[in-house]
Amino acid sequence: MNRKEFLTRSLQMCIGCGAVATLSPLVSSAGEQTGEQDAAQQEATFFAEHWREQWITDLMKTIDGQLDETERIALMQANGRACATRTSRPSMEQFTGDLDGLLDNFRDKLVGEVVQRDGKVSVSWDRCYCPIVKNGPAVISDTYCYCTTGWFHEIFEMVVGKPVSVSMDESIKRGDPRCKVTVTL
Repeated sequence: MNRKEFLTRSLQMCIGCGAVATLSPLVSSAGEQTGEQDAAQQEATFFAEHWREQWITDLMKTIDGQLDETERIALMQANGRACATRTSRPSMEQFTGDLDGLLDNFRDKLVGEVVQRDGKVSVSWDRCYCPIVKNGPAVISDTYCYCTTGWFHEIFEMVVGKPVSVSMDESIKRGDPRCKVTVTL
């Protein structure tokens, strides 16, 4: 296995494990909690959040330092496509061949704007929806948001039935006031 394959597989495994750890709620099986148990759980939650933020920051530094730009983009877009396939594609399949229906769905679900003009669709929103980084870190490597472009590639290509191009024009995690992608159909 070469370095690129190793890093790709490692990232996919780590992000999957990180997502499970991040998204799994802390549940008490003891029923009523004492104040001491509650404080311990709050401390554990704080530690887990801090650890997650630092882990994802370190992971992105490693990827940025080990891979060239083309490899970083391909890696994160592949992960975004996998995320879309796992989490969103089943509910979006109803829009196959129905771009207007997909865009109406985005308008209903996103806090933002959806504009279609001249063979392009611009989608913007005012908060990060990624379950892995939405709560922090506040700013992350530009590389991370290529995951979002991969997500949009997967969904739009399924809907329109042909390849599209996607650009990440703005990102909250890059310090912008909103996230915005442009999909060229």
